[in-house]
Amino acid sequence: MSNNKIVDNRSIRCGYLFILRALLLFMLGLLVTMFIVSCKKESKQIGNSDRSVIFYLKNATPKKLYGHDLLLPDLIADASLLEYYQKKLFIVESSSTNNNVKVIHLDKNNKIINFIKRGNGAAELQYVDNLQFTNNEFMVYDPYSLGVYVCPLDKDSINWQEDQIIHYDVSDIFPHKIVKIKDYLYILYYGWDVFSRFARFDLKEKKIKYMGAFPFHPKQEELDKKILNSLHSGLIYARPDEERFVIASEYEDLIQIYDSNGTLMVNVKGPDEFFPEMAIKYNKEGGYQTLNKRGKTRNGYVAVSTSQDEIFALYSGQLVVDQEGNRDFYNKKIFRFDWDGQLLQAYRLDIGVYNIAVDTDAQIIYAITDEDSDTRIVQFRYE
Repeated sequence: MSNNKIVDNRSIRCGYLFILRALLLFMLGLLVTMFIVSCKKESKQIGNSDRSVIFYLKNATPKKLYGHDLLLPDLIADASLLEYYQKKLFIVESSSTNNNVKVIHLDKNNKIINFIKRGNGAAELQYVDNLQFTNNEFMVYDPYSLGVYVCPLDKDSINWQEDQIIHYDVSDIFPHKIVKIKDYLYILYYGWDVFSRFARFDLKEKKIKYMGAFPFHPKQEELDKKILNSLHSGLIYARPDEERFVIASEYEDLIQIYDSNGTLMVNVKGPDEFFPEMAIKYNKEGGYQTLNKRGKTRNGYVAVSTSQDEIFALYSGQLVVDQEGNRDFYNKKIFRFDWDGQLLQAYRLDIGVYNIAVDTDAQIIYAITDEDSDTRIVQFRYE
């Protein structure tokens, strides 16, 4: 109100009404804000980042999904990876002596063919750890040769031929997980001398840049820096147009979404709000190894599948090893996010699984399990 004296009674009443209305609007805004926070999400700062953390609903009721076996003409070995692309499922068989990758043709009565053979010959690999698709390329990582192999996608086919494959040597970084984004490889790596969230390998300049701060940890000052890369290890996947990528933490309930330049866009924390715990053990020669803490270290996200619009993340939240030494490899929770970090839906599976791949057109989640049986693929329909 003005500092001038107001003697007109009507003006005084108007002034009181103005203050009362402003107060009511303030209270209404406060109540709406409290309602939104309690029902949808909560925002706060994480560490020194100026990015808000999105907490999705702890008490959100997940939709129950019921799985059915995918009928296959042949048995598959213990599959370690599963990816979907153009009505095909790509399976990495870790125990096979002859084949690294097999393909199930879902549109051809689930016919299974060998795709990438195990070996040292042309277009052969010793082992496949990463396997990802973008709109234009197919990428695999062989941890034995410390090489990344990229080949073009031609409509519905993959040109996995010696003269089409481009090889990148990443032996100077010692990768854990890799994704290709345009002219860069973003690499989650095992730290030795340089410790950062990830390394970015320039495919044109053949130069390495270490980038990004580690996620916030409440005991940050107490942690040995040599443990940080293992502590914050994760799964890294691209959006098909290569404009964004996601890191899902393996030992924390944390999702981080980055743009193609490696700039953090958003953190998604929850639902259990725990932080990674590990120990470090040095030997007499000065070497060291990181160890899980029995009864304390918990699994975070164990598998990720991405599409142009969505991120599907298989979540555990369980102890890696409990006090009695027991492990549980099977997980029943899936969170479905958009690329802005908003939770779209939570699901609970009736079967415990350890890897997923999603066909968003048909709205089917494919998953690998060997719970109570031999290795098999189950499918869950969602809406």
